[in-house]
Amino acid sequence: MAPMRFRLHNQGLVVCILIWNRARHYMKGLGVMVDPEANCIPRTRTVVAALISLVVFFVVGGLAIKNPSEAWLPIAYFVATILDLLIAAFALTDLKLRQHRRYRRSVANTVFTCFFTILVMTVLYATEWHAASNSWIVTTSSEKIEADSSTKNRAPWPAVLIMSDTAAHYQASFLEHQPWTCFIGQDIPDAPACSSMDEAEIAQIESNSCNCSESYDQTIYDHFIGNDTKRTISFMPPSYLVTGDVQTFFNLHVTFNYNSSRWVSGDSILRDSPNIWLLVYDPVIPAQQAYETGTAGLTLMNANGFTTITLTPNYMRRRDSTPHYEYDAQVNTSPMLDVVCDVATRNMSSANKTVKTPESNAYAPCNAPIAFRFANLERQTATERPAMQWGDIVMSVGSYFALVQFVCWVFSGLAWSGAI
Repeated sequence: MAPMRFRLHNQGLVVCILIWNRARHYMKGLGVMVDPEANCIPRTRTVVAALISLVVFFVVGGLAIKNPSEAWLPIAYFVATILDLLIAAFALTDLKLRQHRRYRRSVANTVFTCFFTILVMTVLYATEWHAASNSWIVTTSSEKIEADSSTKNRAPWPAVLIMSDTAAHYQASFLEHQPWTCFIGQDIPDAPACSSMDEAEIAQIESNSCNCSESYDQTIYDHFIGNDTKRTISFMPPSYLVTGDVQTFFNLHVTFNYNSSRWVSGDSILRDSPNIWLLVYDPVIPAQQAYETGTAGLTLMNANGFTTITLTPNYMRRRDSTPHYEYDAQVNTSPMLDVVCDVATRNMSSANKTVKTPESNAYAPCNAPIAFRFANLERQTATERPAMQWGDIVMSVGSYFALVQFVCWVFSGLAWSGAI
């Protein structure tokens, strides 16, 4: 019984094979495709290889764009070359079979698009995008400085470094053991300390006043940077010293004397002597760094007068640098009629240290008031960024990809036929 069953099973299998072969020959005679890849080019494996290559290229290209270092250039070249050679090898293999197979325009369009996208994008990355990602430009915009809950703008007061060049004969000489004072608002000697008020009160101080002298260092340093012999004294404002009104002044007082016997007769600079240097900078940056990098406004002013300095704030966002303000300063000085602190005219035998009068050759330290104010409570923000960022390159890739698709649509012949 078992051998009979086995023979019937084999006979059934043979019959099925014969029926399948007859059906294949019959459908082939009718022109019907049983196996599409058996009669068409490009073959399916070629299309799959092209699509996988394109995906790999976009992954590697995305990493290269996000990390635009020189190390990624050879990596991008190598990967793109291998992928395009792979697609070309599959396509050339299909080309040898072109006499026996039907040409599929839509599939060929896909293969061409993958091949030329890798080629064109690699060339563009090497010639344009990589260089643009490593070159920097500055963009500017205007915005409010800061806003609190009541939408009132507030501007932080800058740090000020006052400098006197001891080697320059026309510079004022700072006096130690003298009060160096500071006021927000009016100069009122018995005004409360600013540290006893909160930020909102200081911002709206208007015609009132607070004493910020505690933010003055009160120490004169003989050497600013290394061998630089400029004598300096600094004012470092705490974060709560702000203003919410362009009519509010921040007043510093400088105590000095000078020696006119050192002046050179006929020197044109004597008209504005004695003078001092002011370094106005954002306290988030150290004074030495602001001075050396030029990120602070360095201003020469006449100490023999009442000086007002109008500040225009510019907010800078630079690569590898802390965001900070830089100030454009407009200086105006009203000269004083008389100066009582000229050491050359000091009467050393006189014990009277009162203000100099025509009848007296007396001497007293000079005080140079400096009043700061903001021109407005808007800032110009300058942002340093790459010439092309990630989003810019992605948009450019999209534009060129559309162009490649159009060219391949024509090149593959799909534009001239409605065949799929």
